Amino acid sequence: MWVTIGAIPRDASVVTHSLTIGEKCFLRSHTVIYAGSVIGNLFETGHGAIVRERVAIGNRVLLGSHSEIEPDTIIGDDVRIHSSCFVAEGSVLERGVRLYPGARLASDKHPWMENRLKKRKGPTLREGARICMSATILPNVVVGAYAVVGAGSVVVRDVLPYTVVAGNPARIIRKLR
Repeated sequence: MWVTIGAIPRDASVVTHSLTIGEKCFLRSHTVIYAGSVIGNLFETGHGAIVRERVAIGNRVLLGSHSEIEPDTIIGDDVRIHSSCFVAEGSVLERGVRLYPGARLASDKHPWMENRLKKRKGPTLREGARICMSATILPNVVVGAYAVVGAGSVVVRDVLPYTVVAGNPARIIRKLR
């Protein structure tokens, strides 16, 4: 199977507790899960998925092939992260969120700064939000409950609940009922 469970990060001092994995989980080939995370029941990965340290994952979460979840991320129950997605450090994905293939969540507002000076904070995706293929959500952005971000969009500011946005930068297309 070639699965790595409990990998130690470069700086082992950042791991404050052991890895906990719930019941009836299914980890496919080349999945790597770092020490110091808590994963709920019925978690499933595709091939080559990565879960970094200090991640909290709820129940019934699916993580697609070649997707990565960075440290200090919180993922609620019933979340689906399709293949080739990137969930940045400090992101929050509430219950029922969907990330479609190639979606990217960013956490670094100032990539040119030294790491020791940075405070990374990924986006917050509220309950039931949908992020379509190859969309990018920038740091600190809040995508409201049941909002939809169109394919290939770049979201630079908050999105209201029950709103469809698209484009670069993303603009309101319509309101949902």
